[in-house]
Amino acid sequence: MKLDILIIGQGIAGTITSFQLINKGYSVGIINNTIQTPSSKLASAIINPLSGKKWHQIAHFYAFLEDSISSYKGIEKIINQSILQPKDHVYFFQSREEQIIAKQQINPAWYEINEEKAFKNINSPHGYAQIKQCYCIDQEVLFEKWKLYIAHHYYYDASSFEHSALKYENNCWQYRDIQARNIIFCEGIGAKQNPFFNNLPFTKNRGDVLYVNIAGLDNNYIYSFKERLVPIQDQLFWLGSNHTWEYTDLLKNEEWAIRCLQDLQEQLPYPIQLIDHKVAERPTSIGQQAMAMQHKDYPNMGLLNGLGTRGFLQASTHCKDLLTKMQL
Repeated sequence: MKLDILIIGQGIAGTITSFQLINKGYSVGIINNTIQTPSSKLASAIINPLSGKKWHQIAHFYAFLEDSISSYKGIEKIINQSILQPKDHVYFFQSREEQIIAKQQINPAWYEINEEKAFKNINSPHGYAQIKQCYCIDQEVLFEKWKLYIAHHYYYDASSFEHSALKYENNCWQYRDIQARNIIFCEGIGAKQNPFFNNLPFTKNRGDVLYVNIAGLDNNYIYSFKERLVPIQDQLFWLGSNHTWEYTDLLKNEEWAIRCLQDLQEQLPYPIQLIDHKVAERPTSIGQQAMAMQHKDYPNMGLLNGLGTRGFLQASTHCKDLLTKMQL
């Protein structure tokens, strides 16, 4: 089989990369190990204009937003299903100090602060900020429908990629029965074992995520209490997550889950039902800088990785930059 580009991995980086290439008229193939769960499939999958708890706007936010919306709208047309939903993000201050910090940076274009003690019966003694220009991405639909589209119209392999089987012959990449003029690695945490890109500025952490059903809570908002609460569908919400930098396993952190649910119940008047608890290992770049790299010796080999918590916002722009470097 001959392809223009072979992509390794189908998290948010691989999905966006394959879309942009198809949009340019290239033939693509994806090899993605479906046994392992990419960290982006457990991410909160939101677009938020503000950075952390310092209330600063993300640098170049509007450029990132334009590129990401273009990609998601383009994918929606192809799969004929909605995946992008605008939703305000309601951030409930956990202390008076948090509110003061937010007031120092306030900009009506980004968010407004309300000092009332309630938001639809929610316990909020310190008030809240309502952040604008936020979006939720339905990653379950995005990844599953895109996988089916690639499998039907191009090439999709759900097995584990073996780096040792990749050969370079006549300016093309040969992998088993596939010949590709270019290859792009979007492997997530698997990039730590990639022999073609050594000494990547990688660190890693693990995180727990809870899925909860909350009957009665308005799902038209993203919420932040001590942890973030993101609507998925109907009354199902994503809740999390923690970040553990020193660990030896990927077992569920039950102590964190119990504490997380207790903290949330203190602020919500609605019953909370735990549906699922999942754990993933995250690839993180030192300094949280995304890696959109062309191989120093092979101009037809690239890597897109280390997108971190802002991957659903920034993937499209970093992918566009990588494809420009590779002249694709």
